[in-house]
Amino acid sequence: EALSRVEIGNVIHRQSTCVMVAGTIPEPVFDETYVSLSDLSMLTGMHSNLLANRWLFQYLTQLLDRSMLGYLAGNAAALNRPISLNLNIATILSPEFQRFNDSLPPRLRPTLVIEFNKLDVFADMGAFLFVRDYLRERGFRLCLDGLNHLTAPYYDRQKLGFDLIKIHWSPDSLNSAHAEIFPVMQQ
Repeated sequence: EALSRVEIGNVIHRQSTCVMVAGTIPEPVFDETYVSLSDLSMLTGMHSNLLANRWLFQYLTQLLDRSMLGYLAGNAAALNRPISLNLNIATILSPEFQRFNDSLPPRLRPTLVIEFNKLDVFADMGAFLFVRDYLRERGFRLCLDGLNHLTAPYYDRQKLGFDLIKIHWSPDSLNSAHAEIFPVMQQ
């Protein structure tokens, strides 16, 4: 009920996602567009930990995904530069995503990256494979999210059909036993 009263545009934030190439400074490639849970908690008066229950959080993110898609479909200016959206697989199968997709000029689709959390991908591999093919046919790029320097070596980006993987950076990345796998991170 509280979520229905929130103007979603007030809690949408952007943060740069960068590529790192040896010998150069990190370069922004797109902005991740997301709902700030702390802002959402403040505006709704929900002062509980929204991450405490994984399944409640999953349901909540599906509601937020659909609200964000509606907002973006009506705000073409929000799509004026490359962005990524971290969405649930169930969201891609929703009417809200279909409306969002229909509102996009085809030239914008290759500038959009759809991110999926690794847990969502492996929770229902059949649904993921269907959604992956559906999005690729329409020109979207795909990113596997939820990895770090320890877990990334265990995922085959190409076999899974992802264009990108997103590794959450931490200072431990440089000191890891797996640092030799990602020599670009040693700068």
